[in-house]
Amino acid sequence: MRASHVLWLSCAVVLAGCPEARYASVLDYNFSADLPASAPGYHYEQFATINGSVVSLGTFVVRYDVALSQFDVGSDGRPNRRRAVVNVGFEAYPEGDPSWGDPTPGSIIYGVLDGSDPTTSLPVGGVEIMTPVDCTGATEIFITVEPDDRGTALPSHDVVLQGYLTQKLQGALAGELTNPDGYARINGHVSVVVLVDDVI
Repeated sequence: MRASHVLWLSCAVVLAGCPEARYASVLDYNFSADLPASAPGYHYEQFATINGSVVSLGTFVVRYDVALSQFDVGSDGRPNRRRAVVNVGFEAYPEGDPSWGDPTPGSIIYGVLDGSDPTTSLPVGGVEIMTPVDCTGATEIFITVEPDDRGTALPSHDVVLQGYLTQKLQGALAGELTNPDGYARINGHVSVVVLVDDVI
């Protein structure tokens, strides 16, 4: 699955939790459904090799229990539990709250892992994350598992996905992501668009 089948994400949604942030690149991912949920106290971090240096592109968490909103319910009226990519510290309003299921202020849903919609069985998938890093000259992207309380900016050796980038168009890069330990069911695809003219 190369194109995102869910289009509910937009810049407005991504920016809602951090209105003062400025972005230089957009990362569009498709992650396989088997990308593991983040363990308590850990998160994923994206890194790129840019002009020979390793640069962090930001963090995210994978959860298997996220409803996209209070209207994301199944035929039984219960909230759907999706495999979603969210920001570190994500919280949703609990059941019983008038806004249950909606992300609380500062919480962001970046997208969902590839799979089937629990209600319609149609294919879904696609994650969009914006970064303040200018990815011009990036040759590689890799994603690691990091402890929330780590005391260094250096990436750990726990690499979950890694891929080399090739230029597709001016300011646009793409690459296949694979698991370096050979777990074929954990894979993905990334497209990178550099916002060369107007930074959001």
